[in-house]
Amino acid sequence: MAEFTYQGRRQGSGEWVTGTCRAQDASAVASWLQEQGILAIRITPLPSSTLPWPFSPRLAPDELLFLTRQLAALCKAGLPLARGIQGLAESAISPLLKRLLLDVLLELQSGHSLATAFACHPKVFDPLFIKIVAMGEETGRLEEAFQQLHHHLSHQKTMRQRFADALRYPAMVVTAVLMAVWVVGIWVIPTFSQVFSSFGAQLPWMTRLLLSFSHFLTHYGMWVLLLLVALALTTGYLLTTPGGRRWWLSFLMRLPGFGLAFRHMLLARVAHGLAMGMASGLSLVKTLTMVADSVDHPLVEGAMATMVQQVDRGASFSSAAQSSGVFTPLALQMIHMGEESGQLDTLLAQTAEYYDSESRHAIATLQTYMEPILTLLVALLVLLLAMGVFLPMWDLGRVALRR
Repeated sequence: MAEFTYQGRRQGSGEWVTGTCRAQDASAVASWLQEQGILAIRITPLPSSTLPWPFSPRLAPDELLFLTRQLAALCKAGLPLARGIQGLAESAISPLLKRLLLDVLLELQSGHSLATAFACHPKVFDPLFIKIVAMGEETGRLEEAFQQLHHHLSHQKTMRQRFADALRYPAMVVTAVLMAVWVVGIWVIPTFSQVFSSFGAQLPWMTRLLLSFSHFLTHYGMWVLLLLVALALTTGYLLTTPGGRRWWLSFLMRLPGFGLAFRHMLLARVAHGLAMGMASGLSLVKTLTMVADSVDHPLVEGAMATMVQQVDRGASFSSAAQSSGVFTPLALQMIHMGEESGQLDTLLAQTAEYYDSESRHAIATLQTYMEPILTLLVALLVLLLAMGVFLPMWDLGRVALRR
C-alpha cells in the first residue's frame, strides 16, 4: 500500500481539489476520486520516507487526544465519517497521524467499520479503545463514545504528567550534583593537589579523601562513564522484558512514600477504566479483560485474569475484587455498594476521582519532604568539598602567623 498525491476538479462546480490518499495503486486512487465526484488530473506516488507501519512509533498522547476530540466533534456535527477523516488527514501536521488517518480512511472505503479500522493499528489503539468505539457504533452513540475516550485519555495523560512531575525535581538535582562532582574531581581538585603537595605536612582526612577521589576519576573516569552507559542500556533492556518490568513495578510500589502514590494512581486508572467500560454497555468480563490490557501492568493483568475466571464461574464482582488484592478496603466497599444499588459504574467513577485526588495529595506530600532532604544532601556535599579544599590552607595560614 502506497501513498499518493492527487490533483483534480470537482465535477459540476469545477473546483480545484488537491490532497493525499493511500491505496494499492494509482488506478485505485482514480476510482476512489471518481466515486467522490472528482475528475483526476494528476496522481503522483509519494516516496516512502518512513518505516512500515508495524515498526512505526506510537502517536504522542496529545495527538491521540486531538484525534478523539475531533472525531467527537465530527459525530456531533453529523458529517460522514469518511469525509470527516479525510479532512482531518489533509489538515494533519504530524506525518504519523496523517498516515494513520489515511489507513483508517482506506479501511472505511473498503466497507469495514470504524472499530475494525482502528483494530488494524494495535500499537496506537488499545483493546479498550476499540471496544468502546465498537459499542458506540452498535448503539448509535459514537459521539458519546469518543467523548468518554477523550476523558479517559486525558485522565491517563494527567496521571503520566503527575508521575513525571514527581521525578523531575529529584532527577534534576541528582544530575546537577553528579555533574558538579565530576567537574570538581577532574579539573578543580588536581589544581589544588599541586599546592597541597608543597606543604610537606599531613593533610586532613577530608583532603586526602578528595585527592584519592580525584586521582580515581582522572585515571579511570572514562571507564566509569562507559560502565555507567552500559549499565543504563542493560537496565533499559531488562525493563522491557516481562520479568524485569514486573520487578520494577513491584519495586516502585514498595518504595516509602512514592509507593503509596503509585498504588493510588494505579487504582485510579483501573477504577476509571472499569467505570468507562460499564457505562458504555460492555459486559463485566469484557470490561475486566479490556482494562487489564489498557492499564499495561503485569500485576493488574494477572489479578484481572483471576477475576474473569471467578466471574465466569458465577462469583460476584465484589467477591472477585476482594480476592484479587488490587483494591483497597474503601474501594471494595464502594464496589459492594454499587452492586447492591445497581450503580456500579457511577460508584467506580467516584472511586477513581477519590484515588486520583489521593495520588495528587501523596505526590505533593512526597515533594514537600523530598525538597529539604535533597537540599540537605547538596549542602553536605558542598561542605565536604569546601572543608577538604580550604582546611589545609587555613592550617598553612596559622603556621605562617606563628612564625
